[in-house]
Amino acid sequence: RSKCVRLACTVIGECGRALGPGFSEGANLLLPPLLKLLRGASPLVVVESAEACVRTLMLHTRTPGLLLPLVSGATQRGAAPALRAACVRFLGEALVCYDDNGLSHQLVQLGDALGAAIAD
Repeated sequence: RSKCVRLACTVIGECGRALGPGFSEGANLLLPPLLKLLRGASPLVVVESAEACVRTLMLHTRTPGLLLPLVSGATQRGAAPALRAACVRFLGEALVCYDDNGLSHQLVQLGDALGAAIAD
């Protein structure tokens, strides 16, 4: 299973890299299952592959639709601590790599997510 997940994450990342914003819809659909791999119960190779894939999708597609699942994962009280921490890291990276237009519509949600992270 680990090899299959690692290969799938590599292919998804390459699609995001090659297609850029054209892969936004695919990235939006695939992000929630990728985040489920970060809950802490998966083997390290799976977690590392999923994290690299999410970073690649964020960097190359830069679609604001990716922020909503990250905000949800960061603020969800029932979520695993490893998932919440990963979502907060990804949101921090989004603040660096997204342009202002991509973030401006979701400032309240980003603030809520960061506030929840501080409260942890």
